[in-house]
Amino acid sequence: MMERINTPGSMPDEGDSDSSVGTGYDDEDGVLTKEKREEIAKKESDMVFWLRMLVLAVMLASAITVVVFVYLFMSKNEEEEFQSKFQSAKGVVLESVGRTFDQVLGATDAFVGSLVSHSNDTWPFVAMPDWGYNAAKILKQSKSFHCGLSLLVEPEDTQEWVNFSTSHLDWIEDAKAIQQTDEDWTHSTDFNTTVIPFIWTFHEDLEPVLEPTPYMNNHLVNWQLYPVVQNDGFPLAVNYDDWTIPDAAGGLLESFYNKTVIITNQEGIVYNTSDPLEVLEAEYTANYTSHFLGPDEDPMEPSGYIAYPFFDYADSLNSVRLDRSIDHTPRGYFWYTYMWKNYVQNILPEGTNGVVVVFSSSCAGIFTYRLDGNKATYLGGGDLHDPKYDYMGTTKTLYDIMDGTSQSAEGSSYSGLPVTKTYCVMTLSVYPSQDFEDDYITSEPVIFTALAACIFIFTSLIFIIYDCTVARRQRIVMQRALASGAIVSSLFPEKVKQQLYNEQTQEQKKQNTLKEFMTLPESTDKASINSSKPIADLFDNTTIFFADLAGFTAWSGKRTPVEVFELLENLYGAFDAVAKRRKVFKVETIGDCYVAVTGIPEPQKNHASIMARFACQKCTW
Repeated sequence: MMERINTPGSMPDEGDSDSSVGTGYDDEDGVLTKEKREEIAKKESDMVFWLRMLVLAVMLASAITVVVFVYLFMSKNEEEEFQSKFQSAKGVVLESVGRTFDQVLGATDAFVGSLVSHSNDTWPFVAMPDWGYNAAKILKQSKSFHCGLSLLVEPEDTQEWVNFSTSHLDWIEDAKAIQQTDEDWTHSTDFNTTVIPFIWTFHEDLEPVLEPTPYMNNHLVNWQLYPVVQNDGFPLAVNYDDWTIPDAAGGLLESFYNKTVIITNQEGIVYNTSDPLEVLEAEYTANYTSHFLGPDEDPMEPSGYIAYPFFDYADSLNSVRLDRSIDHTPRGYFWYTYMWKNYVQNILPEGTNGVVVVFSSSCAGIFTYRLDGNKATYLGGGDLHDPKYDYMGTTKTLYDIMDGTSQSAEGSSYSGLPVTKTYCVMTLSVYPSQDFEDDYITSEPVIFTALAACIFIFTSLIFIIYDCTVARRQRIVMQRALASGAIVSSLFPEKVKQQLYNEQTQEQKKQNTLKEFMTLPESTDKASINSSKPIADLFDNTTIFFADLAGFTAWSGKRTPVEVFELLENLYGAFDAVAKRRKVFKVETIGDCYVAVTGIPEPQKNHASIMARFACQKCTW
């Protein structure tokens, strides 16, 4: 049934062993074992895994670094802007309040100079002409709502003063006439005024009484006032003795002695709303104040008091600046009251909100305002700023924030008296609020940090997806390569297989540039096949075996394909087993033809003998 054996080489050697194992590819032929290949593959996989982990770790570290940097950088910028904006707003507040008092005291100094010049040597019997007009002007300039003169009257001049004050009241009607022309005055002037014909003070039952001054040997009496108001049946405050106010007497006396200006708060601030006496006193003060204010002004808000002392004509007008180092004869005070709100509103630009100003007096309590742009809002009595901003607050006295013009400094434009630094010292403390901080400390650092984190997360996901896709592709390629390698290994010897791989590698190198790849013709694959060199080697000593199945064609014509396949598979499988054992290289099967060779791919001296034994063994089946 088998036939055709060609032996171009020598005849077989009878001494050849039949126990050799025959195949064209094994470990002895340079092919790695499965275990070795798996070991190498595992090492490569581990290396790729750890490299992947390293890349992910670097990306994670980079993401954390960038995210933290973005957050810290933006937070720092916002904090710096917050600090800078508050420093600017704080400077504006302090500078504006100081400048306001500079201007007020400058105008007051000029007004007092005019008053002293008019008086000549007739103290205290002085009635300033055009009082209503001049007083209205000074109130406009000082943003105040009430002003007046208080004059020192010696005991021996008491009766003469009473006669003078009750007979020189023309200034009252003149003042009321000026009030009627003042667009800011909203109250009626159609009322009669009562002037008490003696120097007086309030009794406990609020009735005016004549009492000796308990603190001084003279009187400090109220004289000309503006505006003139009707105070619910109470008499006009003319001839009221200011020395009878215990809290004020000491400060006024010190002001005369030190030749300084007093700036303080008026009483009436409510600190404890559950204290009925405190509330009653505040309501009384507010009731009095309401007679001077417009309908849009709250009399319960804090008011301030300025007392500017003046001295004898001969002492005051002999130089531009009053020499405070020598004694001068005091003659009285020019005083006025104002709402603190008018001194702190219209300061900040629009958009600057939440600046808290705390006013404090060493003798008249504490109160708090909040500034929002040009608006000032009274928060109440006491220090009501947020304690968490203590570290940013700045506290200055009025003396400190008023520039050299208010301190009689050499070379300054102001030549009046300085503000006191010892009595009822007023201080301003400026703080930011949560609203002010919220305008600059925003959620943007968190938003941009989250955005940066999302970008890195997205990038990492893309990398992971890409890595998984590449790994999957590599597995598919590897599986196909292994399958192809197995097929090639089963069809060709190791040497032929290596030549095929080498030729393919060289061809890929030639097409590795973008220009050559882009310019490849459509017939590239066909051209590559036609231009490839054939794999052919010369073997001088070989024996080729051809075996056909006799009668196979007729037999197969009467059988099903399955039966034909099973026959060939079983038969040629047995042939392959014998070929492997005898080191015979199977070339191919063509239908029922079995082709094998000895002497290749490795030279065999007894190739003919090996093939003969192989053929004989087949023929005996």
